[in-house]
Amino acid sequence: MFLQLTASADKFARMNVGEDATNGMLWELVHVLLKTQSDPICASLPDSVHFGRSLNALVIRLCIRVERTTFFAACTRCLMTSLLEADEEAAPLFTKCLYKWADTMSKHKTVIDNDLYIRSANRFYEQIHPKIESNNMYRDGIRTVEMCTEQAMIVMGPSLLERLKRFPRPNVNFLQHMQVCFAECQKINPAGWGVSLPGAVVEPAVLPKSNPSSGSGRSELQILVDNVVRDLPSFDKHTSLLVSYMDKHPQETGKMEEYLRTVPLAPLVRELMEKYRTGRLKTVGNVTEQHCLYLDVAQSRGLFCSGTNVELIDCIQLASMHHCLS
Repeated sequence: MFLQLTASADKFARMNVGEDATNGMLWELVHVLLKTQSDPICASLPDSVHFGRSLNALVIRLCIRVERTTFFAACTRCLMTSLLEADEEAAPLFTKCLYKWADTMSKHKTVIDNDLYIRSANRFYEQIHPKIESNNMYRDGIRTVEMCTEQAMIVMGPSLLERLKRFPRPNVNFLQHMQVCFAECQKINPAGWGVSLPGAVVEPAVLPKSNPSSGSGRSELQILVDNVVRDLPSFDKHTSLLVSYMDKHPQETGKMEEYLRTVPLAPLVRELMEKYRTGRLKTVGNVTEQHCLYLDVAQSRGLFCSGTNVELIDCIQLASMHHCLS
């Protein structure tokens, strides 16, 4: 079975393996990797570093090549088992595998098996959520599955929530989080989920222009703010245009602050404007690349948290933890 991971030069070639086989492979790969790091004899071997990197690459390839829902189901089982057995070394690695899953879903939106996803996530909630007050690792596990659910909801939409509602015994905490995800996705995609699904053909969006007589559409100020967060690769150009506009129209500062309260990445906009004015905009290059890479995940963590305020930088750090497996 392990030979299938390296049999194809195409690292995205789909592997036709089931949940049990995936669960077994992932469990063995992670624990062998831990063994090579912790065992003094293994660690002292000349090729130990190369061997560890090879195992790391196999874990990543397993995440990418196995059908999305199958890997999610297998990985949540691994994480659940390691948490319940107090395997404090393996649990963080399985958590990072799920970060990788969420990041892959955000970049390569893929239709998933609703039944298998709901069954796996609900099982995880049933076993782990009652214990979150006793150990931070349990809480981190729930947050990781929440992140995956947010990405699944972005792709699958109402069908995911409806499947959970029809589930024989849905976990009340899982259901509550799904309802929050659904409500926020409706705000993000008021036109529906069809345009998000793989294979959808969509006409280029036409941005509405402000109509002074009727007050309809977005104002010039709102468009400039939106451009900063929607086209991050060109953040320097859009930031300069926004700062230039505000310098010419200082009386609209109040309007900008009012609009920023509705923008998920408002802290980023303020930071870029401040650094532009002090001539330090180029110093945020690497941070901005992270925003580009993890925008979907970061927005999810920032938008979908009910009852708590999550700072933007915490969202980015949470999403980017998958670098340990990439």
